[in-house]
Amino acid sequence: MTTKNPSLAPIIPPKDVYNRLPLNSLVPSRWNDEENAKFQPKNKMLWSLYVRALLEMQNRDPSKDDSYFQLAGTHGYPFIEWAKRDRTIDIDSKRYGYCAHSQVLFPTWHRIALLAFEQILQRDARDIAKDYNPPTYQGLKWTEVANELRLPYWDWAACIGMPPAELFGGGKVDILNDDGTETEVINPLLRYRFPENYITELADPEEKLDKNFKDKLIKFSKWPTTIRNPDINLEEDVAGMLVKFQRVADQISMKTFMMFQLAHPTWEYFSNNGMRSGRIGLHNNSIEAIHDDIHMLSGKGHSLDGVYVRAHMTDLAFAAFDPLFWLHHANVDRLLSLWQVLNPDTWVCPGYTREPSMGWELGQAVDVKTDLEPFYQASGKPWTSDLLRDTRELGYSYPDLSQEGAALFYDRKKNPASSIPTMLKHIKELYGYPLSPNEKNPAVRIFAEFFGNRNQTSKDFQLYNWGIHASFKKHEAKDSFILVFYFADGAHWDDDGYYIGSINAFRGLTPETCSNCEANRDIYQEGYVPLTYLLARSIEWDTSQNPSITKRTEKDFSEPEKVLKYLKDRKLTCRLDGTEMSLLESLEIHLHVERLHLPPMVNSDAEETAKPPIVAETGRTYIIERDWTEFRMDVVENKGDSISDMHKHR
Repeated sequence: MTTKNPSLAPIIPPKDVYNRLPLNSLVPSRWNDEENAKFQPKNKMLWSLYVRALLEMQNRDPSKDDSYFQLAGTHGYPFIEWAKRDRTIDIDSKRYGYCAHSQVLFPTWHRIALLAFEQILQRDARDIAKDYNPPTYQGLKWTEVANELRLPYWDWAACIGMPPAELFGGGKVDILNDDGTETEVINPLLRYRFPENYITELADPEEKLDKNFKDKLIKFSKWPTTIRNPDINLEEDVAGMLVKFQRVADQISMKTFMMFQLAHPTWEYFSNNGMRSGRIGLHNNSIEAIHDDIHMLSGKGHSLDGVYVRAHMTDLAFAAFDPLFWLHHANVDRLLSLWQVLNPDTWVCPGYTREPSMGWELGQAVDVKTDLEPFYQASGKPWTSDLLRDTRELGYSYPDLSQEGAALFYDRKKNPASSIPTMLKHIKELYGYPLSPNEKNPAVRIFAEFFGNRNQTSKDFQLYNWGIHASFKKHEAKDSFILVFYFADGAHWDDDGYYIGSINAFRGLTPETCSNCEANRDIYQEGYVPLTYLLARSIEWDTSQNPSITKRTEKDFSEPEKVLKYLKDRKLTCRLDGTEMSLLESLEIHLHVERLHLPPMVNSDAEETAKPPIVAETGRTYIIERDWTEFRMDVVENKGDSISDMHKHR
């Protein structure tokens, strides 16, 4: 369809295709790394142009459509139309951003949003390069390098425990001048400085604004910049955030790894965290659920009077103002591209909106042809998901897709299976768990061999795979919150050996009061915490750190009856950060186990021609009983042979 209100900023992809590069390959703190040295001086030039262009965007008049403020505002606040010739949406009836969450358009809406941001970044970089004199550095032309600039990504799944220093510290960064000398400039990755008085109280003659939302506007207006992990004095605590990142590093890698290893081959399961009826997949999260973890980890701060201090990344309406948002979502888009290699015949399926936005109504049917507001082509037609499948047609790719064979997923008809084992091996190297020849823990060895670190053998692999599944009404609590799982037999939940994992609900407040809450009150979200690797690793931890627990054998970490006893002995417990447990009445937590089978002679990388035929043969679900302060595994009940039975007991 054509639009009666064409965009003033159509998205026109560049004709040339270049990779979006990992941030680690660009930042000055890694310039001397052996892996990065071979890409110099070009990457130094790309970094310098990226920083200058990003600063240009951030400093631009916020009323301009190509300003950082306006582009970030498409995701949420200030709830105004973007780049339209005429304003046609009444703010009193559409107090939302454009973004898509908890529905099948989540990956594709954010893909075109990134492209819009990238287009302005590229234009500014080219304009900056034109003015450089001399026009070359070590034989490379600044203008030609500027044409190659694409949004970098932060691969948190591989390195959240050791992020680049420029992302979370240092008010200034080194870049190159046009003559190759180094200079310091303000670090635009750390934070975004809002325009003065950017938050004003929205017109509210009938008092339609939710009081909690008003309170958040007031609190956020006191921060002149975006902030991460605030302490009780509302100051940024970078050191505390890095400790938190190190604690969850294994969990994030495992969630990502399992998303690819055991991913359900349908778009609906992969694309979003909304609750579906019917059978749930194998202990794997959707890409949106893992995405939620990063938002909450970077934005959630310290506890103040029992409620944690929220910062911008925890709130859907404000998250895109944090420069981390764009690096984070570039990685989400990259993971989508990797998933496409493994599922080349699968793309956006029909669904419906679980939350309203400025572009569609609550409960509206959506599919691959749905308009992705507010983004339009040069023709005046809206961008739709069917136009976003091949990133090469959008002017970018990722280094992962240059792996031998992997790029062939674009030409499925020519070689339908060749790229899949190559990509699985690549994902294993990135996020899997390497098996050391000196590994003494038999349980870890079994786990690692089963999920990819396998030698050529005729062994018939079988493994019980464990996970925690949680479901809840997303809008029952007032704001974003976190479910934290831990063993309660220690001094504190976040001590080494006691923390298990978390499920994060990223949503934030909306300006509307009861009408919106009522409309959304039955929208369920789900998430998983994988347990199998933790159980395998805990065998070694138990014997070295807790002699009171009987030494176990390699079979104990997977056999159901022994695992259940182990979890009860350790007092598996859940706490709720961000709201009171009693306010989340819909919360249900299930412990699920399935026996996975990998037949012999298919566990060699050389032999594989498709996805490993991991088969779920049997499964059981156990209900974790609750009281109103915490969940604790005091009673475990067998409720059936599939996690789908949870829907019968709601």
